[in-house]
Amino acid sequence: MRERLAHCWCHTLPLPNGRGSEYLVPFNHWEGIVVMQRTISTKRLITRVTATLAVVAVFTVVGSAALRADPPEIKTQETPQTLLLVKTTPAGAEIRLDGKSVGLSGELLPVRPGTYKLVVDMAGHEPIEQNITVRNGRITRIELTLKTRPSGEASQSIQAKELVFTGGFCVDSKTGTAVILTAAQAGKRMTLKRDDNKPDGKRSFGGSGEMIRYSLPKGNWKVRGVQIHGSRYGMPQAPSENFQVYFLDKDLSGVIATEEAPYRQFQRGRERWVRVHFKRPVEVPKEFWVCVNFNAHQTKGVYLSYDTSTGGKYSKVGLPEGEKTDVDFGGDWMIRVDLIAADKDATASTPDEAPPRIVATSPRVGATEVDPSITEITVTFDRDMASGFSWTGGGPDFPPATEGQPPHWRSRRTCVFPVTLEAEAYYRIGINSDSFKNFKSVAGVPAEPSEIYFTTVGADEETLARVGKPRIVAMDPPNGATDVDPGLREIRVTFDRPMGPDYSWVGGGPHFPEVPKGQKPRWVDGGKTCVLYVRLKPGWHYELGLNSPSFKNFKSAAGVALEPVVYEFSTRKE
Repeated sequence: MRERLAHCWCHTLPLPNGRGSEYLVPFNHWEGIVVMQRTISTKRLITRVTATLAVVAVFTVVGSAALRADPPEIKTQETPQTLLLVKTTPAGAEIRLDGKSVGLSGELLPVRPGTYKLVVDMAGHEPIEQNITVRNGRITRIELTLKTRPSGEASQSIQAKELVFTGGFCVDSKTGTAVILTAAQAGKRMTLKRDDNKPDGKRSFGGSGEMIRYSLPKGNWKVRGVQIHGSRYGMPQAPSENFQVYFLDKDLSGVIATEEAPYRQFQRGRERWVRVHFKRPVEVPKEFWVCVNFNAHQTKGVYLSYDTSTGGKYSKVGLPEGEKTDVDFGGDWMIRVDLIAADKDATASTPDEAPPRIVATSPRVGATEVDPSITEITVTFDRDMASGFSWTGGGPDFPPATEGQPPHWRSRRTCVFPVTLEAEAYYRIGINSDSFKNFKSVAGVPAEPSEIYFTTVGADEETLARVGKPRIVAMDPPNGATDVDPGLREIRVTFDRPMGPDYSWVGGGPHFPEVPKGQKPRWVDGGKTCVLYVRLKPGWHYELGLNSPSFKNFKSAAGVALEPVVYEFSTRKE
């Protein structure tokens, strides 16, 4: 039976129960294969076929000339986003709206219009609270300076009732009193630690990471973030990239979750506590490991402090994919784990909440030297998911699927794509796309489109370069400029590598530059420079962004997305 579906021809046979599975092969942004599963009723099929236990899909791809990707996105006054930009000194503070963490200072945060209670918090500093109003279709901008917490107060404590858990008992961070408490007795928050707040040294390991082991106290807890004591080294300007925080099982055999945070949270100079707060709590087993990866080398990295009071019996050096060795300096890493009581109301998923978030992939995104003998690619989400999936992609970069082994769910949160890989290769596979969104939570909320890309053992330099994230090397006018000619008619942003054909200029409202009707952005300089045509007015401040958490179409030619960038400047008065 042949049925015309989206952009492909496919053959499908119904199951004996009258329902079946559908595998589609349309062209998407990559003009290739999209593997999508969803349950359908055979009543919708054009023709019925005798029932059989098998489901057969034969793909016949149509010509790509007539099939194009969705049109590039540009967010202007006609299609404004509502965004919040909180800038703090120092940068990297946690931003909470009505008690919910939404991101970090310096990031363009998509929010709904309305009035909120804003809390800005950073380890070692006094939190700031104020009421704000976010207007529809505009970038609401707030600038704040955080005051250093008085030295007499414990830097890891945000609230007077917060407790620090130290291997079997809790210590009140205000009084120092030690008591044994359950989660219910302790209240909502607790911190696990292996240190006495007095560093005895610091280390950085190029090509490796720092790992420490913990056990959850009695009760029902989830991880809301980590605290890391360290300082950045390298160039004065922090790298425009993220570092990774991994959670592994007690045997170090599998990644439970992966979180990321901006490198700029760490400052050069004296070591200090840096708090990384996760947007959603992470569920971990009773015993687990925390691993941080700063992708360190000679000119970039973080010196991580250690404390010798516990003898180093809880720490290792290594990464999830690679050798793990015991530390040789007799100390434990100063990495703390912030907990929150697992409250059903706090973790319930509704269509009004944020989309499901990917907490782990295997191989990890951007990995190199992946063993080609692995037989599956996996993705793990932060909540229970529905039974459908949309693995997307195509062309020579799409991982070859293992014959006779369809994608499947290993658990309610982890989906498996069986593969047969080769050495010296680059692979890329998508999770949902703009057109196919069947990775959904049980509440029906689709995950944001994303990709897993990696190289296998033996890849040459040209192939390895494909997994690198694009960087901006020039902006005209410069970011932060205050004397821009109002007669300027175009904005130019240049990247360090050729980019894909799409773009996401984001923003809206009176401070987003006016874009002349009919003048679309274009790429020049061999795809390295994007030009946005504008009409500016004198004596005005402009704010816009390149990519955002929801719109990520500034991508390298290899498909790697640019980290969101805030772009602002002011024109001079006439």
